[in-house]
Amino acid sequence: MNSQIPKNEIDDILNTILNYKKLIIGIVIIFVSVASFYAFFIQKAIYKADILIQIAQNNTHIIENEESLAQILITKYQVDNNKDKPMPFISNVVKPKYSKGVIRIYADGYDKTSLDKLLKEKFMELTVEHNLSVQTYIKDQKMIILNTQKNIHDMESQRDNFLSQNNNMESQLDKSLNCAYAISILRNDNAILELNSIILKQKNFLVALNTTIKPNRTFSTKIKGEMYLNPKTITPSKKLIVILGLVSGLLFSILLAFFLQFLRDRRK
Repeated sequence: MNSQIPKNEIDDILNTILNYKKLIIGIVIIFVSVASFYAFFIQKAIYKADILIQIAQNNTHIIENEESLAQILITKYQVDNNKDKPMPFISNVVKPKYSKGVIRIYADGYDKTSLDKLLKEKFMELTVEHNLSVQTYIKDQKMIILNTQKNIHDMESQRDNFLSQNNNMESQLDKSLNCAYAISILRNDNAILELNSIILKQKNFLVALNTTIKPNRTFSTKIKGEMYLNPKTITPSKKLIVILGLVSGLLFSILLAFFLQFLRDRRK
């Protein structure tokens, strides 16, 4: 079977297009004009921005699991139902791969200012929620530090008291050679050695306690870096809209030309 179009039919197609070329050009111009007007004056470019948030930590322990927090925020911000939401809105929350203790929050909007405001607003909400836990932890640690310092002070006073007693008893021992003084001095020396050992352990413990509340180990939720605004829009590009207008206008005008030619042929 010969599937090629006969030469006379090709001539008819070309003649029809040439006969209605003004109509075709006019319709194409109209479609392109409408598409250009829509692309440049009606359609608003939608941008995507994101911030990386480091979750609060207590002595390097993350206070809330990243994946669980991301799922909670996805539900809270209704990420799965982004249609017909007023701009700007939170479009996604994810836990970045190969990263620990961080989540990334995405937002869609018309401009950088509104996106920056929205993302920082959500960041502040998280900070308020996590800050209470961090402040409670720091308060508890400081209370333990104060108690430890008091214990060290009390033991140092007790040790100094034993040392003072030994000095008095040593002077008495030189005069009387009383064995009771020697025994008491020996007992106090043992107590002093034991107190020195406990005081050293408590001081080491105190150093460790102070380390736990240092800013690099215990902190509330914070932003890592600056908000990133993707320079590419997530809406169709203006160039693509104009090209679609051109193709649509061309197809429509050619079909209309053939339809008009068909009507003319029917009248004949």
